[in-house]
Amino acid sequence: MSFSFNIREQILVGVTAVVILTVIFGVFMFKPQYDRLSDAQSQQAEEKQTQETKKAEIASLKAAKDNAAATEAKSLALGKRMPEEADLPTVIVELDDLGKRHNVKVHDIAATTASPGSGYSYIPIDVKASGTYFNITDFLYGIVKLPREYSVGTADLEIAEAGYPILSANIKLYTFVYTPNATSTDAQSGTTPAQTSTAQPTQTEAK
Repeated sequence: MSFSFNIREQILVGVTAVVILTVIFGVFMFKPQYDRLSDAQSQQAEEKQTQETKKAEIASLKAAKDNAAATEAKSLALGKRMPEEADLPTVIVELDDLGKRHNVKVHDIAATTASPGSGYSYIPIDVKASGTYFNITDFLYGIVKLPREYSVGTADLEIAEAGYPILSANIKLYTFVYTPNATSTDAQSGTTPAQTSTAQPTQTEAK
């Protein structure tokens, strides 16, 4: 059996053959290039993801460093407010200097034995001082603003021997020492100096 094609059919067959050969050539010629391009794009995406991960790690480390600095600063501040040692000589100097700043004469500072609280110990301190009512009031408010933690319990006032307006003050203070293992019945019953004290003086009127 023989087939014959006219010129139009021959052209179509020829064009079809060229297209097929072009496609085959393109597949073998360009597919490796496409694969390499695809691999390059994948590698680029991985590198970008790696860079983003590294940036996130750097940001996390920076945040951790900043937090560590903030935590250390808070720890130092807490150490000043509630030290691990009583350091009573510093307490005496601190209160005496505060009295001078507020024109209050501090006559005597006596500390008694520390008592355990919950995670801390508190040291009762008796202060005898003299000055005008307003100067003593400023002195009391200055105590609770000192870097070290203090709590004002009571302040009994009476007219001094020098006469009005000078008053004599018997002040009960508490300062604190950090003792994490300390416990006490006062803490368990819910009454501690810090909770029961007040910065307002209790004035005893002279009879």
